[in-house]
Amino acid sequence: MKVDVGYTPVPIYTIDGVLKNNSNLDLSMAILRSVSSMHLEYLKNMEVSATFVISLIHHKKLWGLISCHHYSAKHIPYYTRLAAHLQGIFLSSQIDVRQTADDYELAKETGKKIADFQNLLINYPHTLTQKTTLLKLKNLINADGVILHYNEENYIEGNLPGQQEIDDLISWLKSEKGSHSFNTHQLHQHYTNAKQIANSIAGVLYLPLSDNNKNCIVWTRREVEKNIDWAGDPSKVVNKNEEILMLSPRKSFEIWKQAVKFTCEEWKTPELKEAEAISAAIQRQLHLADLKSEEKRYISLNEKLQKANDELANMNWISTHDLKEPLRKIQVYGSIILEKDGAKIPDSVKENIMRMQKSASKMQVLIDDLLIYSKVMNEEKKLDPVDLNEIVEGILLDFKENIEEKNITIELHHLPMVFGIQFQLRQLFLNLISNSIKFIRPEVKPTIHISSENVISEKINFASQKFYKIIVKDNGIGFNAVYEEKIFKIFQRLHSQSEFNGTGIGLSICKKIAELHGGYIDAQGIEGEGATFSVYLPVNN
Repeated sequence: MKVDVGYTPVPIYTIDGVLKNNSNLDLSMAILRSVSSMHLEYLKNMEVSATFVISLIHHKKLWGLISCHHYSAKHIPYYTRLAAHLQGIFLSSQIDVRQTADDYELAKETGKKIADFQNLLINYPHTLTQKTTLLKLKNLINADGVILHYNEENYIEGNLPGQQEIDDLISWLKSEKGSHSFNTHQLHQHYTNAKQIANSIAGVLYLPLSDNNKNCIVWTRREVEKNIDWAGDPSKVVNKNEEILMLSPRKSFEIWKQAVKFTCEEWKTPELKEAEAISAAIQRQLHLADLKSEEKRYISLNEKLQKANDELANMNWISTHDLKEPLRKIQVYGSIILEKDGAKIPDSVKENIMRMQKSASKMQVLIDDLLIYSKVMNEEKKLDPVDLNEIVEGILLDFKENIEEKNITIELHHLPMVFGIQFQLRQLFLNLISNSIKFIRPEVKPTIHISSENVISEKINFASQKFYKIIVKDNGIGFNAVYEEKIFKIFQRLHSQSEFNGTGIGLSICKKIAELHGGYIDAQGIEGEGATFSVYLPVNN
């Protein structure tokens, strides 16, 4: 309060020793105290003799002032000043109340729009990128434009600049703001090219729609050029004289207008919250769209795979009917020629006929193995109790002559009862045992060890599952450890055809059968010492 701007300052004296350390006297709560000479000159220029000012404090910051002027000296009693001060406190407290009420009304209006928009997304998800939907999206938060950036495409609606300017803005937002939301009503303070597009975009509200910074949505507002009216030019004047530089207030109080450019209406708190809510809904919708796209792709791939399987099955049919018959005839006709005209035919021709018969026989075996592999792939998976003891004993009986001829020792231990397809499990152990019989070392008495044990798998895909581990171990030629994985690939052979007969399909069949039964197979080998194959079949299938 200034009772009279024409006052003469009176010095304040203190008793020696009252102020410690020569500190200044605290006049914070004093009503009658001197003010700056510039302020006094300012009041005199307006011909004001007394003033009374009430501060409006909001969140510990000066929000505004109630300034009272009187054109003659005037003293206001203490209780009147106290009442005015209380009124100022009340008005300050109403700032939040009024702001909350305004936000609530805006939130109600925007909330209804969002509810309608979310229903639209649920019922018609494919319309997200259409013009009518984008128009609704733009109007949700009273924007002038909207850009939906999805899968490197821009879907736009509203007052926006050219495509190149939009691409540049989106690129800048994604690189500078990334996965963090961003809003401003003064884009030119952040973006270098903002002034060139201010008539379309002066402010943005950017929200990412994916963690990988791939998709985003941007609401825009165009420039709203406005004028601020000041009671005179607000810039201060510096008076120069011979002694000092002195600040001086303005002398004229005619209206002075300041033009504010490159600015749009500020984004309100309810608008920001509702934008986040709708972006979450859009993010879910885009995620569902991506899932459906992936589903369609997988369906298409599955159809192609099914077609390929059908073609493969057709080839197998051809193999079993169209190829096997000519091979059989080659072998039969070769035998007839050798029997009837063997004496007349030169030895070189006989040798060629025998090679032809041998090649036809190898081709016959290959076709049979391919047929077995295809049958394993397409066999209907109906599991029944299977006694592995019965299967292995039957296989050993079939190989009885080979075992006796090569003087092979068989060490067979008790094997478990499992659930599976009997034909496939017989084929699996037939292939393993036949390999052990085939790949013996002549200088060592052959031994084949067959046993089982209960184990808990350590493989990641089968962690903590219980399995029967059936072991087929021999002391034959073995193989290099680098082939422990490759050995199960189809047509993978470790030895030449001249050394050992075979097609390179047998172990591939074993691997496929084990997998179809919910298990797996692995191999360990030491070259020149032997090989161990372990088949893992689930305890409870």
